[in-house]
Amino acid sequence: FKPGDLVAVAAHHILIEEVDLNPESTQYAYGVVVENIKGDTLLALFPQVAVYVFRNSTVEHHWPSYLKVVSSRR
Repeated sequence: FKPGDLVAVAAHHILIEEVDLNPESTQYAYGVVVENIKGDTLLALFPQVAVYVFRNSTVEHHWPSYLKVVSSRR
């Protein structure tokens, strides 16, 4: 994932009572990958991608397995 990529963030469970792991029930929130600005230079055991999510207007960190590139920045 590169900064500027438009991604879909998979949200398998909107409400905890309605957990359904079928691919058809997956809902997506959309956002843009942003530069991850942190002071540490350590290698993360479970790396995450910083995404500005349009729905929440916030930067969130997600595991790559929950992201799907919709449009890549060249």
